[in-house]
Amino acid sequence: MATSIKKSDYDFLKRIFKPRHVAVVGVSADGFGFGRGILLSLLKIGFNGERYQVNPRVGTTSGLTIYQH
Repeated sequence: MATSIKKSDYDFLKRIFKPRHVAVVGVSADGFGFGRGILLSLLKIGFNGERYQVNPRVGTTSGLTIYQH
């Protein structure tokens, strides 16, 4: 049974695998936690979309602003 793939299917996958914006929740200015690890990985692979680093406490990490939620 053949299945046809529509352009909208590709658009949906593109939104998942090539996002334009990413919010990383749990990024802290102190120490090295999971959120900060994800953020640093995004920087290392060259993600050039908008990044939003989020934590209950504001601050900075790696020169980036941490936004309060």
